[in-house]
Amino acid sequence: MEFGLKVLLSFIVGGAAVSAVVWTSEHLGTHIGGAIAGIPITISLSLVFICFTAGSGAARAASVIIPIVVLVGLLYAYIFTQVARSIDSSKDKHLKATAAAIVAWFIAAIIVRRVFAHATLTFIIPVALLGMIGVQYLFKNFRSSKPKKLEMPPGMYVVRFLIAGSVVAGAVIAARLLGPTWGGIVSSVPAIFSTSLYFLNKSQGCAFTEGFAKRLPLSCISVLVFIIILHTSLTRIPAALAFLIGISGSIAYTYALLSVNKPTVAVGQID
Repeated sequence: MEFGLKVLLSFIVGGAAVSAVVWTSEHLGTHIGGAIAGIPITISLSLVFICFTAGSGAARAASVIIPIVVLVGLLYAYIFTQVARSIDSSKDKHLKATAAAIVAWFIAAIIVRRVFAHATLTFIIPVALLGMIGVQYLFKNFRSSKPKKLEMPPGMYVVRFLIAGSVVAGAVIAARLLGPTWGGIVSSVPAIFSTSLYFLNKSQGCAFTEGFAKRLPLSCISVLVFIIILHTSLTRIPAALAFLIGISGSIAYTYALLSVNKPTVAVGQID
C-alpha cells in the first residue's frame, strides 16, 4: 500500500513538475524554466518515502550519493543537446537524442555507483560543486532563443502530464525492482530533465533547448543546498521539519539565482 501510494504521488508530482517547467519555459523563457527545473522535487519525494518507511538514518544514507548523480544528469543534458543539434534536420531528432543521452547517463551512473559507493558527503559535495561549475563553463557557449508563440491545444498539456508522470513513476518502480543499493542513484534519474528537454526540443527547437540546458548547472546547486541541510539536520530534528527547511533552502537559492542571473537574449534573437 505504501509503495503504491509512492508510485501514485510520484506520477502526480512528476507530471505536474515537468508540466510546470515546460509551460514556464515556453511562456516566460528558459531563464525561469531552467532555474525551477533544478529544485529537487522528485528527489525530496523519494527521500521522504525512504525516511518514513525505512527510517531517517536510511534516508540520510541514501542522500549522500545524490549530488554526484545529479551532476551526471547534466551529462544527459549535454549529450541530448549535442545529438539533437547534429541531426537538427531529422524529424525524430528528439527521440534519437533521448536514446543517446539515456545510454550515456546509464553508463556514467554505473561508474558513479562503483567509484563513490563508500564516499562521504564532505567529499562528494565539493566534487559535485566543482563539477557543476565546470559544466557551466562547458555550457556557456550554448545558443539561446526566446520561446516561439505556439497555439497549444489543451489536450497536449494532458498528454505531457501523463507522459512525464509515467517516466517519473517508472523510475520509482525501477528503483524498487533493482534493490536498495540503487535507491539513491535511481531516485536521481534525470526524469525532469529528460522529459523537459524532449518536449522543449519538439515544440521549440534546438536553440531554445540549449538555452534551457544552459541554465541547468547553476540551478542544480539547489540540490546541494537541499542535501546539505537535510543530511545535517535529519537525525537531529523531526524529519518533517528537516525536509521543510531543506526544500525551503533550495527554493531560496533558486530565488536568489533568478535575481542575479538575468537573461541576456532579446526577443526573437538567437545567439
